[in-house]
Amino acid sequence: KLKLPGSRFFKWIAFVVLVLAVLGGSAYAFFLVSPSPSVYLIKRSLPDNGAAVSKAAEAYAPNDIIATLDITYGEGDDEKLDVYLPAGGDAEGKALPAIVWIHGGAFIVGDKADLRGYLKVLAGRGYATVSVGYTLAPSAQYPTPVLQANAALAYIKEHAAELHIDPARLVLAGDSAGAQIAAQL
Repeated sequence: KLKLPGSRFFKWIAFVVLVLAVLGGSAYAFFLVSPSPSVYLIKRSLPDNGAAVSKAAEAYAPNDIIATLDITYGEGDDEKLDVYLPAGGDAEGKALPAIVWIHGGAFIVGDKADLRGYLKVLAGRGYATVSVGYTLAPSAQYPTPVLQANAALAYIKEHAAELHIDPARLVLAGDSAGAQIAAQL
């Protein structure tokens, strides 16, 4: 039997290459089968500064904004909206034009609460403002957020009088993924 010099070294290298190939192939297959690894990596790369940005914006908002938080517009846990009215905006019979805002976050992060400061600033300018929550991926797949935002609009229209919103004067907007959802609606 002929033994090559360093054959033990080559066997070790072959074993390492085989292990790396199996791990790499498994990881590749996992990324193909499930969105979870991609979502995890994207979440880790996005800044989690929504609360800080909102708090900074609140410095520019009037202190007398009327906020009604976590109004349920659907059956899901994430199907809630927040309404902000300027002072006196809750006076009976007064319907305000409304800005309905859908939060961004690449469809996988973010929350309607991240917009509180900004929407209070807009409410201070005389508008009713509404922040719409929706289910994030991978818990929900397309077109779930679009359907949820549509349900929120239906709720706003149906409850316009009690929300002090003029349903004929709505602006639908959003940032990032929220802008895409708004555009699709």
